[in-house]
Amino acid sequence: MYRIIQFLFDHRAFFVFIILELASVILIFQNNAYQRAGFLNSSNTIVANILSVSDYVSDFFTLKEVNSKLADENARLREQLGFSGGDIISDLPGRSAGSASSVLYTYIEADVVNNSTRFSNNFITINKGKKEGVETGMSVIGSRGIVGSVKAVSDNFAVIYSVLHKDMMVSSMLESTGDICTVKWEGKDPLQASVLYIPRHLKLMKGEKIVTSGYNAVFPPNISIGTIETISLRDDSPFYDVTINLTTEFNKLSHVYVVRNTLRQERDSLEQLIRVE
Repeated sequence: MYRIIQFLFDHRAFFVFIILELASVILIFQNNAYQRAGFLNSSNTIVANILSVSDYVSDFFTLKEVNSKLADENARLREQLGFSGGDIISDLPGRSAGSASSVLYTYIEADVVNNSTRFSNNFITINKGKKEGVETGMSVIGSRGIVGSVKAVSDNFAVIYSVLHKDMMVSSMLESTGDICTVKWEGKDPLQASVLYIPRHLKLMKGEKIVTSGYNAVFPPNISIGTIETISLRDDSPFYDVTINLTTEFNKLSHVYVVRNTLRQERDSLEQLIRVE
């Protein structure tokens, strides 16, 4: 306490000066309208900037919650609209939003909690499992295109074979003609994949879209996979060598949708019966 008193005494002239300066400033603002208005405008600007920064920080920390709510809403809208339009859908002639194919699917929104892209066989873990109705074999899509298929499920989590997995082959087709092909990742560039079995008699162009065919009952039809980047044709090959740029950015995945085909079990049972015969 003595040291504090001593400090104040030793610097008394400075503190008296500060007090007098503050008193002078107060008197100036109280007795001069112009200076008072200028002070109020400046203080309002400072306060507004502080509040703006505060709001930005608050918004930043609530982004995860907002994104989750938006993803849930998107899942509900997908069911209601039946994939009519949007970035990941390519409408084919004769298929409307209200057609039978548009009501076969329901969607489970999920967050990505683990993801790899640098290995030959890459996996994605999501925070939804058996409790939410996720089952093995279900397809998984993102906001821009296909993601993979569910391979293992626990009560609260599911592991997905990413499209960036060398064992993953996707039944696909050329959007422009409907010709069937297969997309397979070659284990190299996470931004690209190969397209197999496009016959050489077709005319291909860079930028053409490759979408899911829907023939294997895993992915809904017409989900975006990628766009053609390179085309080559060997003299002795019946098929093109095609590389596509994947529409899904796997390094940036945060939300996905698990797709339930409500009639898949019935279809699989019928096809299995035919194979047995």
